[in-house]
Amino acid sequence: MSAVNTQINDALLFVRWANPAAKNALNLAMYQQLAAALGEAQRRDDIKACVILGGEGDFCSGNDLAEFIQGRSTQVGEFFEPLVAFIRALARFDKPLLAAVDGWAVGIGATMLLHCDQVIASPQAQFNLPFTRLGLCCECGASLLLPLRIGQGRAADWLLRAAPISAQEALQAGFINRIEDEPVAAIRACALQLAERPLSALRAHKTLLKAPWQEALEQAMHLEEKTFFELLMGPEFRTILAAMSAKWRS
Repeated sequence: MSAVNTQINDALLFVRWANPAAKNALNLAMYQQLAAALGEAQRRDDIKACVILGGEGDFCSGNDLAEFIQGRSTQVGEFFEPLVAFIRALARFDKPLLAAVDGWAVGIGATMLLHCDQVIASPQAQFNLPFTRLGLCCECGASLLLPLRIGQGRAADWLLRAAPISAQEALQAGFINRIEDEPVAAIRACALQLAERPLSALRAHKTLLKAPWQEALEQAMHLEEKTFFELLMGPEFRTILAAMSAKWRS
């Protein structure tokens, strides 16, 4: 059974999720809970940072594609509003955002990390941006943020080839900050340091760091959303999804 679990300790919001039947993929109900958690953390002055711990074993295997079958038969914009709301909450979060990654971080499990100020991964962590294999496009502002973080050429390579990315490659590219054997303990220690800082200063730096590209990010996310839904309803994704569904049934 899927669930999002939150806990507040030492002025920090810790977020975990579980969807073991789908390797910790995120579904619409979970997106709704995640957006609500980020919104609450943004409003509360007793919370200075948010720490995303993801799922046990695998951080996140992306979107729960079973819901995409249902989404194609309805008004996609309305159906996927919880996903869009979560992406907007990430982009507009004005406090430090940190993540500890173990196992696979796929699709939105990887692109959400672009909104984090500190990402620590285990040596076993692997990342994948499988959008071209699915006949879809990237989301979460990745079309802007990924080139900004790792360079245009490398971003194009990662997005177009959709090949697995090791923790070491991600570190060398600047996609993550550190590799640690115990990423949860390491990110907790980092977050506790931030919790000692004045909230006004943390928010000021978050705003200043994002200011040069915040407007462009909103535009990129709007274009990604439009393109994503067009591709979702297109013939190529329908063919890919049918093949995947047949494989699941066999």
